[in-house]
Amino acid sequence: MRRPFCALLLSSMLGGCPNNRDPSGGPNATEPSTIASPSPPKVTASGDPVGTSLSAEAPRIVALAPGEALPADALSDQGDVLGLELVVDVRPLGVSPPPVSLGAVPAAIVALSAAARGSLHVSLAAGRTHLRLGARAFALDEGDELVGDRRRAGWLFVRNSGYRVVPPGALRPLLAERRIDVMPLAPSRLGAGVDASVLGRAAVRHTVTTAYGVLQLDQIVFAAKPIPPKDAGVDVGAPALSSASVAASVVAPLPPAPTVESGLDGAGEALCRALLELVAAEQTLGGPPCFADRVPARAEIVFARGGGIVLDTTSIREAPFPRALLGFPRRGSKLVVEPLAEPLGWPLPDLLTLRAKGEPGPLELGAPTGLPRVALIDGVAVFVHGTQTISLRAAHYQLEWRTPLFEIVEPTMDVGVPGKAHASMGPWPAGSAAPIASVRTGP
Repeated sequence: MRRPFCALLLSSMLGGCPNNRDPSGGPNATEPSTIASPSPPKVTASGDPVGTSLSAEAPRIVALAPGEALPADALSDQGDVLGLELVVDVRPLGVSPPPVSLGAVPAAIVALSAAARGSLHVSLAAGRTHLRLGARAFALDEGDELVGDRRRAGWLFVRNSGYRVVPPGALRPLLAERRIDVMPLAPSRLGAGVDASVLGRAAVRHTVTTAYGVLQLDQIVFAAKPIPPKDAGVDVGAPALSSASVAASVVAPLPPAPTVESGLDGAGEALCRALLELVAAEQTLGGPPCFADRVPARAEIVFARGGGIVLDTTSIREAPFPRALLGFPRRGSKLVVEPLAEPLGWPLPDLLTLRAKGEPGPLELGAPTGLPRVALIDGVAVFVHGTQTISLRAAHYQLEWRTPLFEIVEPTMDVGVPGKAHASMGPWPAGSAAPIASVRTGP
């Protein structure tokens, strides 16, 4: 009799029982469709949200459908909106130390590895997230754009005057393999929030575990207050400014221009969900740890099959953005459904400095048809699509094949120059029920 009474009580209070997708009836028990976004929570000193009740006034999160044509966005009109600008470094995690025994030059490896890092430019304002990819960022090309809306699950991939719809579950294949193909989202386990610090700002750190990997996410908590215009000269990441002076500038902003609106309006929420999608977490569809008053500033992912990636914010500043930048979609843009063209590739570093001696020789690198790969040569990332030949000094090198998300494809190998090295097809997404069940019940 106790179970029917519980079901009746829950039905009267919440309008339904927990989804049977999660036997525990916990926060992961959500439908993979239209759900309500939780209102910004009250946060304890450790960063844990107090209560998870849904607000009737909270915006609905509606999933984008594949190939969905969207009307032109009113936000594309002329004028500026104030928000946050983030510059993010993208680099591999878990790189093997320099192979000194093979004659490597450690100083050259450090310099080349730093120069070969990827970059992202993130604009957050008016509930929107705009990502502009720099060189060496995933499998896409420099200048490609992604636009997210906190009220829509999924992304718009923008190139030139066209946009492609990236529904929930398709962002990871797009970044890793340049294809828009939905992969299943996995149940996840969310750890309690702990205090952290990013660029001198107080942050909350959560750990999200799925069958695909472990995400450690640091988010800065922002109050819902206006942001000063660019003329105020506030740079959140500048060491010369104290946290007190930054807070004071946010509390007392300069009057904005008449055509400028201010406020994030939960813009960091879409960015948070994008990072969760890299480990295929169900929270991609909404819910903790993504909230309207938080901005992700650092993400570190260790993938289940080995390897990992770090997305580290190097600077945060307040800045105005053209409304057209945040259009979802922009006026005049058209829906595109054709597959992406061949990649332009990353700028190739001068790898001759990896060895102090030896005549230059060729190394042929090959990737499976249609699957971009990254070759870490003595830890320096080289993008490979199809077959290409690079120049190195005649010697032996340490090579590790990874995906553009820096998942390990196969174990580290020793290659000689002149020579050849071709990557295998792996890794495939985990498909068995065992690792997913371990996430639900614990190890």
